[in-house]
Amino acid sequence: VVQWHFPYWVALVPALALAALVGVIVDALLVRQLTKAPLVMTVVGTLAAGQFLALLALVINSRANAASLFPQPSGIPSFQFGALLISPAYTGMAILAPVGLVVIAVFLKSTRYGRGIRAAAANRDAARMAGVPVRLMSAVAWALAGSLAALSAILTQATYGFTGGDSFG
Repeated sequence: VVQWHFPYWVALVPALALAALVGVIVDALLVRQLTKAPLVMTVVGTLAAGQFLALLALVINSRANAASLFPQPSGIPSFQFGALLISPAYTGMAILAPVGLVVIAVFLKSTRYGRGIRAAAANRDAARMAGVPVRLMSAVAWALAGSLAALSAILTQATYGFTGGDSFG
């Protein structure tokens, strides 16, 4: 968005898709390998994966944490609330967080994949015996988690540090 001047909302879609792919890769390379290990090993492994991804992001883009360079959502208004300026980043969070919550809730309750994820989470063996492809459900859950984490990071990153008055929309 900043470097190549892509529109914010156009760049958001491939960013979320890439994050979903990273989630699927973490599932395939780490989580599946630790399914029979003690739970604490899975927790430590996913924490290590998170640290690795954070370091990789800094290697790829050393200015990734510079909030003054991070764009705010375009087309979302900012407004004054007393002496407080509510920037497009905060307005975007206030709008997109509830929308995301509703979308995930509807997905988990109303779709075949959502019910499969819930069944696999409740009892892997029973879900498998009922014909639920547990590995696929794990990959879908990790893809959702990756996208949700990316959306959260994209929306909150612009609020850290100094962000100039008229950001990069």
